[in-house]
Amino acid sequence: MRVIEVKPVKLKGTIKIPPSKSYAHRAVICASLSNGISTISNVMLSDDVMATIKAMESLGANINYISEDVPDFFTLVIKGSYPLKVKNNIINCRQSASTLRFTIPLALTTNEKITFTANGRLIERPLDDYYKIFDSKKILYQNNNGLLPLIVEGMLKSGVYRADTHITSQTISALLMTLPLLEGNSKIKTQGPLSSKDYISMTMDIMSKAGVAVRFDNNTREFLIRGDQKYNPLEYTVEADFSSASFWLCVGAMGCDVVCNGLDLHSKQADKALLAYLSAAGAKIMKNSEGIVIRADGGLAPFKINIDATPDLLPAAAVLACSIKGLSQITGLRRLKFKESDRIKTTISMINGLGGDIVEISDGLIIRGTGSLEGGMVHTANDHRIAMAAATASVISKKSVIISYADCVGKSYPQFWDDLRRAGGKIEEYYMGR
Repeated sequence: MRVIEVKPVKLKGTIKIPPSKSYAHRAVICASLSNGISTISNVMLSDDVMATIKAMESLGANINYISEDVPDFFTLVIKGSYPLKVKNNIINCRQSASTLRFTIPLALTTNEKITFTANGRLIERPLDDYYKIFDSKKILYQNNNGLLPLIVEGMLKSGVYRADTHITSQTISALLMTLPLLEGNSKIKTQGPLSSKDYISMTMDIMSKAGVAVRFDNNTREFLIRGDQKYNPLEYTVEADFSSASFWLCVGAMGCDVVCNGLDLHSKQADKALLAYLSAAGAKIMKNSEGIVIRADGGLAPFKINIDATPDLLPAAAVLACSIKGLSQITGLRRLKFKESDRIKTTISMINGLGGDIVEISDGLIIRGTGSLEGGMVHTANDHRIAMAAATASVISKKSVIISYADCVGKSYPQFWDDLRRAGGKIEEYYMGR
C-alpha cells in the first residue's frame, strides 16, 4: 500500500487540468461505432478511460495511441465499425461504472453471449434498472445474486424503454448511444427526477458531433430516438475536466495562488456548477492569460448547496466548508452510497480524522467550520476523490495529512501527486503492507 504524507504548506502554481474522463468515455464509444477512422486528442489514460478503451477493443474497435507533448496525454486513433465484431466475450470493466453501464446495451447488438466482470466495489453496485429492462424485453441474463459477473445474451430491439433516473443517468446515456443504431424508432420514458441531466447533455453533445441526433420532449419527459442512424468518424479534442479541477479551485478559495489552465467556461459539464457555488459564498472568479483564478481575499461565507446533480463535488466541498467559520450544509446525497466507497461515510471519516466537525442529517451533512483543521490520518477506502480532497485539506491543516491507498487517484487523475508537487506541495511517500 502506498501512503503519502502531505505537509501543511500553501500552494502556488499553474495546473494544466486533465481532460474530462466523462467526455473521453463517450468519445471513445461513439468513435468505435463509426465505420471509419476517428482521432480523439487530449486523452488521459486513467484507469477508467482505459477500461472503456479495452471494452470497445473487445467489441471490435482497433485503437492506437500517439503520445502528445504533455506527459500522460495521448491522441487515440480509432478504427471503428458497426455492426460490432466481438473479439473477446469477457469484458472487464475494472472499477469503471461508466464502462459497465455504457457497454451493456452495445453488447446486446452482437447476438453473442457476453460476460461483464469488474473489480472493487463496482461488483456490488446496483444494476436493478437494467434487470427490469432485461425482464421486460425478454433478454437472457445471469448474475451472482444481483451482483457481477453479469452474462447477457440476446438482441436489443427498438421500442419503448422505461428508465428509472433516481440513482443514475448512465443507463439513459447508454440507451441513447445504442438505440439509434437499431432498426426502427424508439422512446425512452423517464421515471423519477432526471438526475445528472448535464451528463445526458454531454452524451447528446458527443453524439451530435458524430452525426447522430436524439431529442428530448419536455412535455412528455421522453427521449425520441430515430432508428437506422449511423455514426460518422470524429475529430475531437477532449476538454479539461471540472471534476478534477474542483480540488484546485477549492485550494484557490482556501487562500492559495493556483491557476487552473484549460477550463472552458462554456462547458456542459455538471461540475462547472462549483464556480457558481464559490461565487455565491463570496469568492471572486477571474480569468487571466493562463487560466482561471479563484480569490477569496475577504473570506468566504458559510454555504448551503444541493449537490444532487454534482455528487462528485462532495469531498472537496466538505474540506472547503472546514476552511470557513460557521455552519455549512451540503444536501442531495442520495446517490453517494454507490460510488467507489460509501462516499458519505468516507467523507465524514475524512473530516473527523483531520479534526473537523461534521454531522450527518437526513440526506445531508452539516460542517461546523473553524477556518482550519488539525491534520492526521485519512483512510481513503481506495476512493480517488477522498484521496485528492484529503491532500487539499493540507493547506488549512496545522500538521501533515497522511493518506492511505494513495495510488487510487489513478482511477481519474494519475498525475495528481506530480501536479501537487509542481504547485509546491511537500510530499513524503511510504510503502506499507496491507
